[in-house]
Amino acid sequence: MRRARGNLAAVGILAAGLVTPVLGAYFSMPPLVSTPRMLVARPGQLAITPSGDRVAATDRLNNSITVVNTSGDLLWSVGDGVALIQPTAAVFISDKELVFSQWESRVLCRVTEDNPKFIDTVIDLTDALGNKAHIVRLYRLRDQTFLALTENPDKLVRFDARWKQTGVLIEGGSGKGRLGHGTSCAEMASGKLVVTGNTLYPVQFFDPKGKLLLTADWNNPAPAVGWLAAAVAVDLRDFVWVADASKSQCRLYDQTGTMLREMSFDSPAFVPADMIVTSDNRLFVVGVNGWLEIYDLSQER
Repeated sequence: MRRARGNLAAVGILAAGLVTPVLGAYFSMPPLVSTPRMLVARPGQLAITPSGDRVAATDRLNNSITVVNTSGDLLWSVGDGVALIQPTAAVFISDKELVFSQWESRVLCRVTEDNPKFIDTVIDLTDALGNKAHIVRLYRLRDQTFLALTENPDKLVRFDARWKQTGVLIEGGSGKGRLGHGTSCAEMASGKLVVTGNTLYPVQFFDPKGKLLLTADWNNPAPAVGWLAAAVAVDLRDFVWVADASKSQCRLYDQTGTMLREMSFDSPAFVPADMIVTSDNRLFVVGVNGWLEIYDLSQER
């Protein structure tokens, strides 16, 4: 077992829905589902189908998109015979339909499993986002609305089911309740949003309307130490997993923003780029070098 790092490393004791931290414990990640494998060359975003049993990964180097099952096995792909230019953000609108953006473009495109060589234009979001914005991530919420995480400028923008902008959920900035160098977003069962970024407040919790509720580690007495929250995912228990790219580890939080433990990835040199949780409670983590690690969260203690 690897020694947990940090002053609030903790054993999670689940009882009546409560988790009690215990100091000085030792932790590793839950068991791997399979041997780590190469998924893509330069990952952009991981996207999950509405049913939660398929995962797409954009590849900015090979100009392609790969779709796999929850074991990481290839199901279908986009890129052979079509001209993609650094596909970056992606979101499923059904189990067989994927919407994606390409680097330095605000145009959203659509592709289907049944016809992966045909790329259809959905909408141009330049008027909504600005002509210099880069779409970093796309998300679909439980109410069927969409979110676009952008840089230049940094902001989290909400769209309705037809991609009409309904407002800026979180504005850019470096203070609490602001989105500075945003990296990822995940929705909790309650509708709350967990947003990560490369700021003094790496993990923040917001209500569905964008009001700041709390920042993670609020109850940690240790001095703040800079770290890079590269990605966030919410498991089937509504616990929050945050990939820490600065220490090749994962941080586990409860619904109150209390850190329960820190766990090292299987490979000590692994640098996470994005992560997502499937319907069978498997944590997909793709590294900046394209390697995929899949962890079985049903075995997490």
